[in-house]
Amino acid sequence: MLAEDIELEQLSSTEDSNNKKKRRKKKIDQKNRIKEDRIKKDRKKAERVRVNVDRRVNQLLRSDSFSYDEHDESFSVPFINRKHVCDDNNTASFVPHPDRVNVVLGHDLDEQCEDNPRDVFDNRPSAIPWDDTGRFNNPVEMKNLINRNCVNDPLSSRIGGVVISILSCGAYYAYKKKSVRDGYFRIVDKAIGTKIKLPGYHTLFSTKSSWGRTLPLDNEEDDKIIIGNKTILRVRANHLGVAYLVGDKYLTDEDGEEELLGRDGDIVLFSQGSYVLDESQYRAIYSGAIDETEQIIVIGDVTILNIAQEYVGGARHRGTNEYRIFQTGAPLVFDNKEWTNFDVVERTIGDFRIGPIQFITVSAQEIACVGKKDGNHLLLIKENTYFFHTREFETFEKTMNTDNFNVGAFYVRTIGEDEVGVVRSLKTGKYHRLIHGKYYLYTSDWSEPQVMKLNQPVVVCGPWAFVRVQNDYFTGARNAITGEFDEFESTGETLVLHVKEYPHIERVKKVDIKEKRFGPYKIVTVPNGKYGIFEEDGDIRVAEPDTYKLSPGCRMLEMLPSCPQEITLDCSFLTKDGIEISVGATILFALRDPEKVARKINASETKFVVVLQEIKQYCLDEMLSLLRKFKKEQLLEEVEMDVPPDQLISSTCLDSLNRYSNETALGVSFNSLTLTGGFRIRDKVVLRNVTKLAQAKLATEANQAQAVANEYEAKAQSVMAIQNAEMEKQVKLKIQQAELESQEMALRTEKMQADQRLAIMIAEEEAQKAIKELKVQTEQLERKAKADDKAYEITHLADAEYYKAMKENEAAENRPTSIIQAEQAKILVEAASKFGNAAWIHPEPLVELLQRIESLGGDSNGNPLLAASLLGGFGGKSKKR
Repeated sequence: MLAEDIELEQLSSTEDSNNKKKRRKKKIDQKNRIKEDRIKKDRKKAERVRVNVDRRVNQLLRSDSFSYDEHDESFSVPFINRKHVCDDNNTASFVPHPDRVNVVLGHDLDEQCEDNPRDVFDNRPSAIPWDDTGRFNNPVEMKNLINRNCVNDPLSSRIGGVVISILSCGAYYAYKKKSVRDGYFRIVDKAIGTKIKLPGYHTLFSTKSSWGRTLPLDNEEDDKIIIGNKTILRVRANHLGVAYLVGDKYLTDEDGEEELLGRDGDIVLFSQGSYVLDESQYRAIYSGAIDETEQIIVIGDVTILNIAQEYVGGARHRGTNEYRIFQTGAPLVFDNKEWTNFDVVERTIGDFRIGPIQFITVSAQEIACVGKKDGNHLLLIKENTYFFHTREFETFEKTMNTDNFNVGAFYVRTIGEDEVGVVRSLKTGKYHRLIHGKYYLYTSDWSEPQVMKLNQPVVVCGPWAFVRVQNDYFTGARNAITGEFDEFESTGETLVLHVKEYPHIERVKKVDIKEKRFGPYKIVTVPNGKYGIFEEDGDIRVAEPDTYKLSPGCRMLEMLPSCPQEITLDCSFLTKDGIEISVGATILFALRDPEKVARKINASETKFVVVLQEIKQYCLDEMLSLLRKFKKEQLLEEVEMDVPPDQLISSTCLDSLNRYSNETALGVSFNSLTLTGGFRIRDKVVLRNVTKLAQAKLATEANQAQAVANEYEAKAQSVMAIQNAEMEKQVKLKIQQAELESQEMALRTEKMQADQRLAIMIAEEEAQKAIKELKVQTEQLERKAKADDKAYEITHLADAEYYKAMKENEAAENRPTSIIQAEQAKILVEAASKFGNAAWIHPEPLVELLQRIESLGGDSNGNPLLAASLLGGFGGKSKKR
């Protein structure tokens, strides 16, 4: 009964433990399902946001007008500013310009610990977990992990080994005993399982165990060592370990709850370190190096993208079939079951492509146009790097962002301040003016713009004429709607006229010698020096110099001169005494009343030349009638008259002409009359006689003038001789005075030079004296310095000798008597030897030896008389102590 109760208790406890395990596993599965559901929801939400963004972008691309709410967080694609054309009713439509099209998956490591070796990798793309199972830090931990769960050999085999050792007198023991060197371990193959032994002496008593291979503890050539069902994996620096899980793996947290690490067949990663892995939990174990020169590294079924600076990487997700872009950062770890089509390309300044993604870099001086497959286009203006998926975009064009160019489906035009542009809407057919600014026009909505410079007074661009009224021109046009001719005044602004209303613009220069037509008017310019004569309905009007705009019924007659006119006459006549004489005359006259002259010309239907000829003929007749009243002697001034004949004739004829002009209403005033060329006799015989008489008269007058000149010359010569004598006298006095002054100056100069030489000699003597005194002083100082140095040296040498002798005496006083006697005997022997060799001729060496004996302090009895007597015999003196 008791056994049954015990059995029931054991069964109940087993059921309780099983129930606990089931509940714990159920709880873990539930937690994992919640986590997976959350991940799925986040992915669906991200996909919905992406689809929403694409939908919104497509809607905006299809519409001509759009708006953007900067507070709308669900749509964060910025747009370029829209520029309107200068029209009140219509505006030009433009395409939005996004900064980005797809989301870039960044991978920074700000939240990770810098001391963790696994920080050099980013496992987020596939969320491959890191595994620390079986990690060891020293050989003892490695041995424990390998030897754990290894079944020991049966006790009988071990006892048998001991018995065999006893029977073989230790031979079996010696055979089974092995030593493992330092830095190595040795494999032990057991009946069931495998163990290792660390450095030391080990004996295998079991008959079922045997020694295996000896391996180094740190094998740099082999990162994976298989020992039985265990694998030693060494993940070195810049390496990564990879393995597949066998079965589901759970990790126990600090609270004792288990958390799922991975399912059966999932990949786990091992960071830098050493591991012991059981083949019942892991399979397909690899360790691979991360080469900095390689960009795509494959370790088992794991691909690592090593994206360096100035590079960009990409890969396609198998589940969503979406190609993702990855930027520079830590090496990215991908599971090949989830990702494929890996690629890494260099990010260049120009365009480049990675997978189905096209990258376009737009600099500050560039602009790009991207065409979608649905026919829409994007204009990229902002300086940035853009990327587009080729499933949506097919054309990519980039050019320099200058003033006027075409790029893709856009006309880009820059209208300067001195330019004007016109563009036509393809939808409405209307034209629009483009004022100063930059425009981006879509080719499907607008025709190619026409841009012209406003460098001419009249510029026709499209259906408009841009007119700048100048002050020196008449500008006008006939209105096609009203039929009236409109004249435009100069206001400083440019007039914009439509060609339908004003099809033809007329411009006439205000100042022109020719008559010009200006619409229904005639433009006439009366120049300076002329009178303008206008006739309208029989009425004659005189105009001053200016520009006149005449009505159609007004007629301009011949212009009359306003400046004085000149008439030249050549008069040939017979004098009162029958002599033929000729003379010239110049008459100046002006139009006093040009209206009278004009009426006379208009009435006679002649020209002003005819009137001028009539005036000239009357003047000639009047001159001849007056000249015939004089005789030859009067005209040639052979007889004296109160008034010269030319003045008398000029004044008389001028009065007669003015009187005639007033009486006949000619409208001319005569200002002056001048006779030119003098009176000339035309008869040659008479002329010769007159010439001879004149020559004789001139000769007489010349002789008289020569006599007067000679008289004046004689007087001048006498005066000049007196002046020259006086001048020479003054010059001699000046020369003598200058010589005296020069001599005085030379004496003063010699005296100054003598004084200067004397001063120099005195200065040189004083300098020599000073130099000698300085030398004497210097020599005295040098001698004194040498004497001081010598005295100082002698004093110090004496002090040194005294100090030396004192020290030697002190040492001698302390020396033993036997040593002193031995030295005295030695010196005496040497003295006797020298004395025997006739050294007495030169007793200085012997005296020196005796002084040395005396310095030793005396003979064997302490009596120094021997040394003193010897010295006295040689004439020497003993030293004083």
